[in-house]
Amino acid sequence: MFFCFVAKGFTQEIKDIEVIMNPALMRPHELPYSEKPLSWKDFKGKPEKDCAFIAMTYSGFRISHRYRVTKDVAVARIEIHPYMDLARSWYRKELCNETTLAHEQRHFDITAIVTRCSPQS
Repeated sequence: MFFCFVAKGFTQEIKDIEVIMNPALMRPHELPYSEKPLSWKDFKGKPEKDCAFIAMTYSGFRISHRYRVTKDVAVARIEIHPYMDLARSWYRKELCNETTLAHEQRHFDITAIVTRCSPQS
C-alpha cells in the first residue's frame, strides 16, 4: 500500500501506517462485521415489492483517516468499518432457507475482504 501526503508543497515521508477495524464508526442500524455468522433476525428491512430476489444484504464500509506530520515525517492512521445495514437488508421468509442465509453471509464476507480486515484486526 502506498500513500503520499503533500503539505506546503513538499512530499512527506511516511514512517508508520496503521489500518484498523473500528466499530466506533458504526451507526445504530448497522451490524459490524465479526466472526459471528448472520442470522435471519439480522434482516430487519421489508422486501422490495418489485424485486425478483428472495433476499438482499445491504453491506458497505466506512473509512476514516488522519495523519500528523512532525518534521517532515507523516504518521497515518486508517480506520475501516465494514457493516451490514440492518434496516435495509431483507428476506422473503417463505422462500428462504439456510442455503440462502449462507449465500447472504458471503456477500457480507466479500465486503469485509474488500476492506482487507478481519474480525481480529
